[in-house]
Amino acid sequence: MHLTMRYLQAMTNYEKLLSSIEKIAIEQFGNPTKMADSLDFPQSTVSKMLNKKSCPRIDTVCELLDKLNAQILFPDEHQTEPQGCITPEAKAIDTLITAMRSGGAVDAAIRDAVLRQIESMFEKKENPKESEERRFAS
Repeated sequence: MHLTMRYLQAMTNYEKLLSSIEKIAIEQFGNPTKMADSLDFPQSTVSKMLNKKSCPRIDTVCELLDKLNAQILFPDEHQTEPQGCITPEAKAIDTLITAMRSGGAVDAAIRDAVLRQIESMFEKKENPKESEERRFAS
């Protein structure tokens, strides 16, 4: 039974891996075929992997992850700075969440800045609808 539990856990991680690769393929490249072409990676390997028609060797999966600049974090590792740009607002939110999770004191200025940012995000989402309604009413 212990082996079965490990197998199920591995499948859960594998499913998560496939889902993440597919998400990256769609969001950053448009689709898995374009991703494979852009990364100079065999399209058939990506297709078979995402369609669960085959399970590639671990070195093949790692090669794809390397080309995607993806990293695997184990429980004893800390995440490095993300690739690309992180906004000051996102950094403030991360700081607030880290402080809350660790049970540490939350700086009131950070908390207030984060709350203002969240409020403005909701306002931005509501405003396009209002302007769209005004446009159709005219």
